[in-house]
Amino acid sequence: MLETLKDNQSNFYQQAIIPINAGIVSHAYFIETNNNSNSLVVDYLTVFVESILLQQKGTFTSEKIHQLILNKSYPDLIEIKPINNIIKKEQILEMMRTFENKSQYGTYQIYIIHEADKMNVQAANTLLKFLEEPAEGIIAILTATNRYRILNTILSRCQILSLQPEVNTLDLENLTDAEIKLFDKIVNDRSTLLIDFLFYYNNLFKTKELALVTLDHMKQYFKSILASKTGKIDTVTIFEIFSVLETEIVKLQYNVNLKLWLDNFLLRLEEV
Repeated sequence: MLETLKDNQSNFYQQAIIPINAGIVSHAYFIETNNNSNSLVVDYLTVFVESILLQQKGTFTSEKIHQLILNKSYPDLIEIKPINNIIKKEQILEMMRTFENKSQYGTYQIYIIHEADKMNVQAANTLLKFLEEPAEGIIAILTATNRYRILNTILSRCQILSLQPEVNTLDLENLTDAEIKLFDKIVNDRSTLLIDFLFYYNNLFKTKELALVTLDHMKQYFKSILASKTGKIDTVTIFEIFSVLETEIVKLQYNVNLKLWLDNFLLRLEEV
């Protein structure tokens, strides 16, 4: 899997794995997963964690570390995941209590927060305090589809890494009917997007979280078209759409009126 990571994610390999192999380990990382499949992200995370732990093998061999991680039984690795789509303060506090004692195995203590954008306000604030005064030997790894869903105060304390979207990582068959309607309209007749404003708002953009998911799916949809070279839409237009998407994703990290934002977004797409 290390060679696969090196071949498919050369930027990530250069920015993360090579420094770690040289003994340069940060106390906190944020990994932007960019809608890559969960199984792929887990595989790459395993390589990433192994690379860190191999700097301090302790009493374990490399092979033992690999097996323990795969079996989710490595003693100094904690994984935090959303419960009912939320990560709560209590989950962060439990991790902190577990790491109050030093490692018994002479290795780094690592915690991974999957889908860190699902932390509620209390959990995010608790984590922020923990990151502000990092304890020696404790390493944080946060993941989320998009960095703009994470508080800037948390991001500023992490080394930011990004996995490039790999071809066909978005299952187009799982797109909603509303997403298909919007994406087809962008491909075939962008000049009438505003006509269905209320439909798009109610089905795809009613909350900031829903809007970000829709924009993520839109990026993957047009990357799939770009990779397949189907000729549905020309390359220049796709790159112009990408430019609009990147700008609008940044805007969504601030407090915006979603109806006004969506009106401007659809108008910009009509003008592409």
